[in-house]
Amino acid sequence: MAKSQIERVSDLQAFIREQGLGAKVVTVPESRLSVSEDAASIDQATLYEQLVTVPQIAEVSRDLYASGFYSQAVDEAFKVVEVCIQERAGLSAPTALALARTAFDPNEPKLAWTSLSSQSERDEQAGYYQIYSGSFGGIAGPVRSEIGWISDPDIALDCILLAQHLLRKLMATSRVTGPKASEF
Repeated sequence: MAKSQIERVSDLQAFIREQGLGAKVVTVPESRLSVSEDAASIDQATLYEQLVTVPQIAEVSRDLYASGFYSQAVDEAFKVVEVCIQERAGLSAPTALALARTAFDPNEPKLAWTSLSSQSERDEQAGYYQIYSGSFGGIAGPVRSEIGWISDPDIALDCILLAQHLLRKLMATSRVTGPKASEF
């Protein structure tokens, strides 16, 4: 008589235990960030120091963040990204949002990460166009126009980390000098 599926699974489990495979423990590399069981007890300044590692971002936002001026810390971090876009693209614009839209325009980019010769490369350009535009429109704009727009240290840190990512990603761009992306 044939064994049922449940019996076969039970046999497999027994075999795994006999081989000592069921007792193996998977180890995960230790995180650079050590977090205690009580996440609420993490010192915000320590967390900031561990996560904000790009010097240009840390220099302008560290003291503001530590002093509780969260909106200003976020604003300064995004100003670094804005100035870097201006310098790399050789552009100026009336607002940071307009600057981002001009610099990363998927159809006529001034800055790009790739040659834009494949669909995935064009998708990356279009996606980061949206991320930069959304970040300047939804974060940098409000923190510049409304005092105290961000009052939560966790939200502020998230925004500073986003600015840090955008700056890192920006450093990998090149000026586009060839044909427009729409001509590929």
